[in-house]
Amino acid sequence: ASSARVVVPDLVELFSPQSVADVGCGTGHWLAEFIRCGVNDMIGVDGPWVYDATLNFPQIDLLPAISLDPS
Repeated sequence: ASSARVVVPDLVELFSPQSVADVGCGTGHWLAEFIRCGVNDMIGVDGPWVYDATLNFPQIDLLPAISLDPS
């Protein structure tokens, strides 16, 4: 969370993103910082072990990734 508070405002200033996809989002700290900086179109992707209930920020949509490993 502390890294996101330092880096995300600079990214928003440099690139003016309209949307963000965070692959490997965990519980959503980076996406939450993008929300705080005014970006509201976003999605987080992480493994099925991260459930909506464990997100620190319920306004973030979480897409659970599935394993493509056939074994």
